[in-house]
Amino acid sequence: MTLICNSCSSSSKHCSCAGRQEGPTQETGAPIETCKVGDAEYLIHPQILAAIQADIKPSALIPVTLLNTDEIFNDRLEQILNEFDATDDVFRPEFGSVLVEKPTSSSLVEDGIATRRSTFQQAKYSKTLYALRCPGARSLADLKELPSGPYFLRGPNIHAAYALHVDTYQAFTRGLIPDDVFQPQRYQEFTLLAQGGLFASIAVPSTLYFRKDKGGLRGVRISISESMRLEGVRESFANRDYTLFNRISAETNAMAQHLIDLGAVIVGQTKVPELLAGGWEDSTKPWNPRGDQLQDSGAGSSGAAVAVAGYDWIRMAFAVDSFGGLRIPAARNGAYAVRTSSDRQSQGDQLFNDDLDGYGVAARSCADLQLASSAISQNTMPRSLMQSSRSQMATRVISLDWGTTGEDMFSPEQRNCLEQLYRKIRRVLNVQVESMNLEEEWQRHKPAGPGLLEQVGVAPYKLLSRTWRHYFDGFWAYYKRWYGREPFSDLQTRRSRDLGHLGGEEATCLRNDLIAFRHWFRKLVEAKSMNANERTLVIFPDVVVEPTDRRHESTPDPETLTYSQFLTHWLSPITRCSQVVVPFSQIETSLESNPEIKEWALPVTVSLLSTSDASDLLESVQGIIDCCTSEVQTGEWTFPQDLVSQ
Repeated sequence: MTLICNSCSSSSKHCSCAGRQEGPTQETGAPIETCKVGDAEYLIHPQILAAIQADIKPSALIPVTLLNTDEIFNDRLEQILNEFDATDDVFRPEFGSVLVEKPTSSSLVEDGIATRRSTFQQAKYSKTLYALRCPGARSLADLKELPSGPYFLRGPNIHAAYALHVDTYQAFTRGLIPDDVFQPQRYQEFTLLAQGGLFASIAVPSTLYFRKDKGGLRGVRISISESMRLEGVRESFANRDYTLFNRISAETNAMAQHLIDLGAVIVGQTKVPELLAGGWEDSTKPWNPRGDQLQDSGAGSSGAAVAVAGYDWIRMAFAVDSFGGLRIPAARNGAYAVRTSSDRQSQGDQLFNDDLDGYGVAARSCADLQLASSAISQNTMPRSLMQSSRSQMATRVISLDWGTTGEDMFSPEQRNCLEQLYRKIRRVLNVQVESMNLEEEWQRHKPAGPGLLEQVGVAPYKLLSRTWRHYFDGFWAYYKRWYGREPFSDLQTRRSRDLGHLGGEEATCLRNDLIAFRHWFRKLVEAKSMNANERTLVIFPDVVVEPTDRRHESTPDPETLTYSQFLTHWLSPITRCSQVVVPFSQIETSLESNPEIKEWALPVTVSLLSTSDASDLLESVQGIIDCCTSEVQTGEWTFPQDLVSQ
């Protein structure tokens, strides 16, 4: 086993810097170090967790495995190490060359330690054995609780091992390192450039460090979008001038704090567009991992959807969802996603707009979506999808069509996929799928009034733009006063600021229009239910499945908003309904990068909407999920290649 120093590329055994690469510092002033073990990159967390009972050079840097006495002194030692290697992406066989024994009450006698070390070294194992130092009885319990797994020795001190994964799809704004590995209070930014400086590395701790809670988030690796702020972490919002403004968040978003309290492991913040409303002039737009990896990844919180669709080292991605913020990227990138009902948000969530913003989460499986939505809804014990009773399933399904203009954009393959899904729904749930057009229903509701899009199409975008404008007004004024010019922003950001220049009276009128539409829509859906126990679901396609260049800007222009864009982007936020995005098929297609050969497939998704909360919605759609494949994979193919709709 060779440990390579990142600073001088020589064996750390002989180098003067001992593998150290200076980076951001903790409040204690201790530097963050990185190193290589074999061909894998690692970060050594600066927190000292324990120390060994041995004299060792302070400059030594050694990968070790921490085990208790019973794990070391039995015939299953190699099996245990092999299990670590098979189940944990941080552990490597090189960590198993040096073992550190966790103390127990009976193993602290000095003679006993020496005897066990001698016996171990005479056995068949060619390994080095150390024991943890226990200075007092009070510390013994803490050392016992230190999880078995891979660590680093920096001199005599034990440090947590973090694997470094390269963000090749550029989904992340920054990686995050907690101040305390097991009980984080604050986070600091960690950004280490890799592969010629083009990509950043994200550090993730060993999965062996965390005991799993049944139905909980403890130890689950997640990301949060940059719009979910963390105290002490810089804000950038994909804008160069705002990044130079060097604003540090003064508070932690309530949902982010809730996830931390539940034990979720936050590894980084994912990208959002420029100043929440713009494009990607100053920041690289996340790359869609599906197909030829040149497709549009969607507007809004595309970094969150790209992260779960592209990387198997992250399990869930949380984000703030407003105008399609996570739902459209999830559909583009072939990921499951859920948006919670805004009515369920607790006070103090620090959302940008309490009327239209909601929390969303993307995942690769329905089971993880249920787990995550329960955390968002702050339910303590989520019910498993498999435990849902028949009475909780949907008993009525309404299909919202896109209108003639919208549905003309569907390819024959996508239309065939949707028809097959609706047939399965009818058969499995034994319900009728009723077709409805909201524009026509609205016209019947208000025959002499303005049309649906005229009444409520532009209002939500104006209200959100007003919120964003007010949030960034201080920065705008400061920057102009300091530099004598306005900060650079793209056309879409400037358009949003112009739309957000509303007075209080106009904003109130627009808000009242949305409230009126919300009440009308909910009454319309609930009127379709025959009784209180009946669950009505609304279903509609998310996106047109066709090749789209990644430079394509998919945020709808409020002045040219179409009916289909209104359904996919605005219906859920305006009505405060929960929404689930479900990938259920993929269509083989030729793409611009290889037009001659059909070697790629793009995901096909639908959205399901309900007036109930997200957890109830997921239970209601179990039967529909049973019609589909309940898990997607990372990379070019959303599903295995044999699951392709021709």
